Amino acid sequence: MKKVPVLILIIFLTGHFLFGQDIHFSQFYHARQYINPSFTGLPPNIYRVSLHSKNQWLSVTKPYQTYLTSFDASFRINKLSSDYFSTGALIYYDVAGDANLSLTKFNPFLSYTFFVSENINGLLTIGIQPGIAQRNINFYNLYFDSQFDGYSYNPDLPSNEKIETENYFYADIGAGMHYIHFIDRETHISGGLSLFNINKPDVSFKGAHSLGLDRRFTFYGEARLPYKTNFLLPSFYFGSQGPHKEFILGSRFMIPRSDDQFFKDNIFFRNNIILGLFYRTKDALIVYVGGEVQNFHLGLTYDINLSQLTQASHARGGFELSVSYIWNPSKINKIQEIPCPIF
Repeated sequence: MKKVPVLILIIFLTGHFLFGQDIHFSQFYHARQYINPSFTGLPPNIYRVSLHSKNQWLSVTKPYQTYLTSFDASFRINKLSSDYFSTGALIYYDVAGDANLSLTKFNPFLSYTFFVSENINGLLTIGIQPGIAQRNINFYNLYFDSQFDGYSYNPDLPSNEKIETENYFYADIGAGMHYIHFIDRETHISGGLSLFNINKPDVSFKGAHSLGLDRRFTFYGEARLPYKTNFLLPSFYFGSQGPHKEFILGSRFMIPRSDDQFFKDNIFFRNNIILGLFYRTKDALIVYVGGEVQNFHLGLTYDINLSQLTQASHARGGFELSVSYIWNPSKINKIQEIPCPIF
């Protein structure tokens, strides 16, 4: 009977949270394509592969586990135009709880980028993200009141739950736009908005279109500001999905390990240490440690839970890891002609 409170919590989360809200990332500034498809192909003239892993609610018996991998690349329309197309794809998987509730998604991306001013200090990208998703659950791992025979739990008794399927597919569509304004070579501000689950797909195991997934709206902004020989990277993120709201505010602090201008201008020779601190309102304090070494990026965060669930979580949130690798399929010196920041 000691498992009953935990099971009730898992069933509650399964029925009301996971079916009605998408997963969220603490490193929203690295999970770029997940929060906006218009991040595809930024900056231009490079190929990029990224990996993302998140473990959430470490204090429960089976923490939520999320994995994301993406690839994107950009292609110029012609040599006489500064506009270009970008394409890419994202594969996403998460699993949670004793019932192994899982979601697998595949989303291709397509975006178009163009300069909105003659002096090339404003860059606008519009992107679209179609996709397909699969939801799966194992109800045999759950316990129900009707399976208590008066003395103990009896798995042979029926659960009396009306379940149509334990596995189904659905289509998902998203779109967004992103704008960057360059103040000078080392300073820029940017922001964007996006909308996901535009078609409000049905995500119920009971069928009959009983539960549509709410549309997810995101709005965010960030900046790169020189501070002596370092850089301040403030940013914020706001997400809204049905009754759920999320707001994250904070900043990272980049410490270049070289004063040579060549290493500052060429993204293939990066050598930076990055520290950060963020706050997710009414939920968690997020500590970030990361670094960039040439083509590689590595970032690690830990969520310190500060919500009303601290008595159960003991302030334990979860780790999140991001890794990316970039390369130029053509000559490296071409990248120095693009006044666009690396993401």
